[in-house]
Amino acid sequence: MLAVEEVLQSKAHRLMLVLLCWTLGFGILLPFLPQIQTNFFASETVGRHVKCEDLTPDSEDLVRQACRDAHSESVYWSSMTSFFSQSVVSFLLNPMVGVWSDKYGRRPFLIAGICGAAMPIAVIYLHIQQGVSFYWFYPASVATSGISTISVTLAYISDSISPPNRAPAFGLVLASFSMGILIGPIIGAFVSMTWAINLSMVAILLSLLATYFFVPESFQRTEQDTRSPDLPERKSEHPSCKIFSSIQGLSILCRSKLFAMLAACAMIAGICQEAIQDLLLQYLQIKFDFVSRDQGIVLGILGAGSLLVQSLILPLLLAAVGVKQLLIIGLTATMLQQFCI
Repeated sequence: MLAVEEVLQSKAHRLMLVLLCWTLGFGILLPFLPQIQTNFFASETVGRHVKCEDLTPDSEDLVRQACRDAHSESVYWSSMTSFFSQSVVSFLLNPMVGVWSDKYGRRPFLIAGICGAAMPIAVIYLHIQQGVSFYWFYPASVATSGISTISVTLAYISDSISPPNRAPAFGLVLASFSMGILIGPIIGAFVSMTWAINLSMVAILLSLLATYFFVPESFQRTEQDTRSPDLPERKSEHPSCKIFSSIQGLSILCRSKLFAMLAACAMIAGICQEAIQDLLLQYLQIKFDFVSRDQGIVLGILGAGSLLVQSLILPLLLAAVGVKQLLIIGLTATMLQQFCI
């Protein structure tokens, strides 16, 4: 059976709609984030509301300097947020979420992850409409990373799709994520900030309702959740791994150097990618005077490239070279990307 057919028959395709709406929720606001951050930190320095995008050659020197310094402040806070999200919160909580979802099912954690995604959007709304400090955006973003909607989605696919079709199915479902990254910023580029916030909240609400009413539970516990006697015994774990005994999901890192290396690569790549993206958007503001519309177009181009890879290139490479070589190609491409930047 083809992966597409199995995705449709298993009802896992409904997650594509959920992921699309969920991604649109924050994708629409992405073009505005650099501007909001820069204006906030500049305003904090000057002591009054400042719009750095409205600077002219006749603007006060204090305001101009505050706007220049605000770019570095934005990158610093975004980088620290990425670090704590990827290396602390995600590393510690996501394995626990995996264990808990095995016990309680995937849907509760899909719903919790979607609700968590609304927290940073709510902070942006309160900042724009009520003047709440934007500093709250950063802990809200860190807290959101505690339950990874993407990770739970992939677990859902693993439950629903047979092993031979899982990798192509992952690509199909993640293509909807890329579609949201493509469409969301482009929508944001052509609407006002108020409209962007409202559309973001609507998209998050739609993804929540779709999950609650149309996505069935995928994980079914058997009467005996024990290790199959046909599988080989696990190797004994190093004594130092006992410190992870209360977090069962982390024990996988102690079974194989491959798992440990992949986890380290994923964590480092996640931190670097988000930090580089924040730095790039701030750089475009400083060097080329990019505004929200320009940022939205850039992010839309990145989304188009991601969609192309997930829906077309990834399945072809997987069939041609296999999982291990595909992993090497991906890591090499990421390294070259960072080098070029």
